[in-house]
Amino acid sequence: ADCNLMEFPFFPEYQPNLYVLVIILKDASGSIIECESCQVGIRQISQAPKQLLVNGNAVMVRGVNRHEHHPRLGKTNVEACMVK
Repeated sequence: ADCNLMEFPFFPEYQPNLYVLVIILKDASGSIIECESCQVGIRQISQAPKQLLVNGNAVMVRGVNRHEHHPRLGKTNVEACMVK
């Protein structure tokens, strides 16, 4: 059966509303061949200038993609290399 995803509310930025999605594979006679389920959440992710938006609200992302290893100096932070 078809459903409209807009019938389900988006989950808040930091607290998901999870739903159980069930997918059933049937053969031509209608017999069930396989059945799988998983939890899913519905959200809208977009970007604005210098912001990450989840469901239209800005979120703060901290501590990601920071590489602190220099090929000559080892584990360190050299500002010139970070800017580069």
